Amino acid sequence: MEQAGAVNLEAEIREVMLRVKALETSTRTAEDLTMISIVLMMTELAAFQAELRQDYEALVDEITGLRCHINAHDAVPQCGLPRCSLLRRPGTRQRPESN
Repeated sequence: MEQAGAVNLEAEIREVMLRVKALETSTRTAEDLTMISIVLMMTELAAFQAELRQDYEALVDEITGLRCHINAHDAVPQCGLPRCSLLRRPGTRQRPESN
């Protein structure tokens, strides 16, 4: 009987060791998945930042072009429209109207 009890005890110990190994493996897998998720999120964030930077640069180019257009319009107000001052850079003086 003692031998049967020892065999059962050994089987139980093996089962517990297998469960511990399975838990360790699942914990490592969860940690790996977390790290992969973090890397993916950082990659997406970097791509979003690059896209945002490009959009900002395009917007600056558009505003610069609009300012040039407004300045050209202000220089030659022959179209009959009032002078534009909407997007003029702050601190620049408006030219006096010469009508």
